[in-house]
Amino acid sequence: MAAAPDAEFPLLQLPYLGQKLVVWTMSTSEKIRYSLLSENAKKLIQSLPRHVEYLEFFLDDLKIQIGCNLEDTIEMRLPERTDDGDVELSEEKPEKVKDFWKQKLAEAKPEFSLKEWVVHISDVLRCNKIKLFFQGGSGQYKMQSIQQLFQGMEIIGVGVQDTGYEHAREVFNEFPDVRELTFGSKSLRNDMIDALVSRDLDYFKCGRQFDIQALLKMNCKVIEISPADLSLGGVNQLLRSWSSMSTNRNLEVFSVLLFKTEFDESNYLEQIFVGVQYTVVPKESYREFRTSYVTHLWEFVDVIIGQFEIQRDDGVKARIQFLVG
Repeated sequence: MAAAPDAEFPLLQLPYLGQKLVVWTMSTSEKIRYSLLSENAKKLIQSLPRHVEYLEFFLDDLKIQIGCNLEDTIEMRLPERTDDGDVELSEEKPEKVKDFWKQKLAEAKPEFSLKEWVVHISDVLRCNKIKLFFQGGSGQYKMQSIQQLFQGMEIIGVGVQDTGYEHAREVFNEFPDVRELTFGSKSLRNDMIDALVSRDLDYFKCGRQFDIQALLKMNCKVIEISPADLSLGGVNQLLRSWSSMSTNRNLEVFSVLLFKTEFDESNYLEQIFVGVQYTVVPKESYREFRTSYVTHLWEFVDVIIGQFEIQRDDGVKARIQFLVG
């Protein structure tokens, strides 16, 4: 990881091309900090080639984090509430705003409301695609307030973590058209899971036990399951169903975390791939499948024990990844 930037570096004293060369090498949060200096600085950042495909917003109790990868975030801390009234997020002014390097940003724009911060960051990075992750404590925010805060943005994914069933259901019902879903909440009931897996999705990640019947109902491009309530026979059933084009026709990647106690690593391939055409992917050709949504389960996953390529009857291929926890 790079060292924190030198706050004393005379960036603004450089000629225009020199400034552009320096900002080219900046991290995302550094670009945001630089853009607050002046309108010209903002325009300079906007002139760079766009490299942020989407922004992630993590909503927590009195805290909202914004990032575009796991290591580069901006944290906005909201003032504590002294009453039980509804929180209008758009109008709230963050009490503190700091970037990944713990540099304070609110001092540059103390007048900015939360909505103005969201708009500024989106404008600077020229990115209006966002993913929303509702964490513990986010249930205090009304959905109408959430919608107002992110009005004008394209919400492409939502997730829940450590929230109650009612709130999780409210979140997923509020965004029925998003094509990326993530959840680690153990409070989701079977009826909610059935409703989720019936959607056509691009990405699905589950941080709770998930059985074979739910998987067989899905139609999703990328699926990550951790931990899996699956036997090796269940995994084989899924792969054979996909190979015969009877389920999940859009599947491109299936990544699953299995428990060491559930199988013998020396012969698990024979059980999983019986009746399925597959090839072993060399380690140097491994592709990393990782979501930006961090959970305790996924922070401590052991190394990948194998990646494989399977092929179905019509020639379409998919990548399979196994991890052990």
